[in-house]
Amino acid sequence: MTEQDDLRAVVEAVAEAAGAVTRWNGPWKRIFSGGVDSHFRHRVGHFLHALDAVLVSHPKLLTDDDMTALRGHGDQVIARLEAELSAGVLERDDKVQIATTVYKINERVEEILMASKRLREPPAPGTLGR
Repeated sequence: MTEQDDLRAVVEAVAEAAGAVTRWNGPWKRIFSGGVDSHFRHRVGHFLHALDAVLVSHPKLLTDDDMTALRGHGDQVIARLEAELSAGVLERDDKVQIATTVYKINERVEEILMASKRLREPPAPGTLGR
């Protein structure tokens, strides 16, 4: 597998994880887990791990379309989390957990976009590669 193939696989994993989050109809967490469905929060965690995989793969090879798609998937997941918050049925700890997760998603997506840009463009004169 080439670097491009590896990157394509992790970008697709982000799309799949985002889809799993946005399609989830259950609550943020359940007292008793039933069936094979994992908790919604576990699906969100899987999405975060997929974003991490993009960051450690080859972000310099991301195309503009890839970056747009990653931002869109992040926005979809954040919208789903915000809908969970606005439903008004969560306890304080769950609200804090969701708010923290929204921050982490934004942070990771921005980190990916910055890594891609930084690795594709030469440093400006006088910046010493910062």
